[in-house]
Amino acid sequence: MPAPGARLTPARQQAAIIDCDARLLIVEANAGAAKTTTLAMRIQRAVEGGVAPGRVLALSYTEPGRAALMNALQNVGLHPTVARQVRVSTFDQFAGIRLRTVQGETSKPRTPERVKPYVLQAIKRARDREEGRHPQDFHIQGEGELAVEGLLRAFQQIKGDLVLQSVSEEFVLTPASAADVLGWDYTTLRVLGAYERLRGGDRWSDSDSPVFRYIDDATYDLAVMLGSVHVPFDEENHPLALGLSLIVVDEMHDMNRAMLKVLRSVIEQNPRAQFVGVGDIDQVIHSEAAARPEFMRGGFDAEIGKAERLRLSASYRFGPAPAALLSLHAGKPYAAREDRKTRVEHLAIDTPRDLRLYIARALEQRIGLQMRSPHGELAVLLRHPSRYVELENELLEGGIDYVTYGFESYLRRPEVLFVRAVLCCALRMLDSVEAEEVRRQMIYSMMLFAGVSVRSSMEGVRDEAVAQEWATIANLTLGNQFADYTLPKLLTEMPSAASARIHEAIAIAQSDDVQALARAVSALDVHWFGSRVLVHCEDVDAATESVQGVVQAA
Repeated sequence: MPAPGARLTPARQQAAIIDCDARLLIVEANAGAAKTTTLAMRIQRAVEGGVAPGRVLALSYTEPGRAALMNALQNVGLHPTVARQVRVSTFDQFAGIRLRTVQGETSKPRTPERVKPYVLQAIKRARDREEGRHPQDFHIQGEGELAVEGLLRAFQQIKGDLVLQSVSEEFVLTPASAADVLGWDYTTLRVLGAYERLRGGDRWSDSDSPVFRYIDDATYDLAVMLGSVHVPFDEENHPLALGLSLIVVDEMHDMNRAMLKVLRSVIEQNPRAQFVGVGDIDQVIHSEAAARPEFMRGGFDAEIGKAERLRLSASYRFGPAPAALLSLHAGKPYAAREDRKTRVEHLAIDTPRDLRLYIARALEQRIGLQMRSPHGELAVLLRHPSRYVELENELLEGGIDYVTYGFESYLRRPEVLFVRAVLCCALRMLDSVEAEEVRRQMIYSMMLFAGVSVRSSMEGVRDEAVAQEWATIANLTLGNQFADYTLPKLLTEMPSAASARIHEAIAIAQSDDVQALARAVSALDVHWFGSRVLVHCEDVDAATESVQGVVQAA
């Protein structure tokens, strides 16, 4: 990492991108080719050339991508004060900010558990409407608890691809037209329609903004608004007319149709701005949100305009040997620095303990390197979240410092906090947990899994209800108020099956014998609680494995 104020020297391909004066420029890059750094250099050149930082808009799809771009601005030598003035955000953050100027604030739930009640209500409404239409084609049985996960994933893809906006006003949704015209299941589309009416606020018609916006909904809502004939603004106060001079997009390979529509309007409303987009069509990650590489190629040219194209093919991440293999695999040129030596080893490691010992040896070889040197770090990539429980226990036992990215340490996962809360209540030891924030999370996790949290009801999406719940929880963290007064009351309010499991677990745990821990956890049956509360099946399985990790550690 260069020192603050240091200046990187661009390579030949980077210099061509930095100096290109085309109105529309798309850069097709390889893995490890310094895509984000090159965009940062382009922004740096614009600012040093007299462009006000606030007239630069930099967008990415993910929050890690946004953070990486912010870091890159400082790494290329842009002063931190100046870097913070550049408009750097994800597409969804940007869309939410712009919608706020015309619609005001709205709730932003970030977990599927908080929107699950709306999906269940939408299933009920859609089924009720089918009684006089096509009831035999409505395929969700019962309340639809098991359908929520699949529906939310389908909603994200349908909305990301603007499927319902692709048909005319005369289109009539039937089982046949759903399959033949839209390519989607009729039941899914019916439930989506009911869900969007709930989200839009047909119960709160006096509000201009929707009841809530879930992940990617701000981008979708803005894209739909931009395509509507009735918009809450005119050309003089268009929310995307920002007087921009430069627009850049990182992670462009993960763009979907809704994002492309927003981007088109941003470019149109800022006619003096140049556009630079960078991506790798072989790294499309978010296809579940309708991301497609064609929006970097013909789809972009057809929707926005013919773009000039340049390449970034030289990788800084590895040496010539892996580059040659990647070139064969991807069918495109890969270059790498000759002086970078990369060794690939294939190791057969059977247990998490073997892996921990290997990590310890690898770290010993790095003694003497600076802490912030990338060569002093070691990364372990996990194919599945549940695989980290045993490894994390091994790292803790070995005294190896670590951080997690993309997932929470299992010791802070809600199902583990739920088990800890039950055990602490059994032994009247909640006040022994030193961190007040952890005590709050433990109480909340018990309420969530017991089904008595406001976030598990239709009121759960409302921010004021959630804030009131947290205020109540904060008052229960002192002493043993929760165990002595609140828990007995909650046990009478929750479903009898949940109450019985918690009662039995507390009775076993009150022996204060570590040998009884496994029996107490088994009586609690976290898998049963998780399947009632959590939306994703893999989260239910991960919850069970996390709790087993606690038992094994004990």
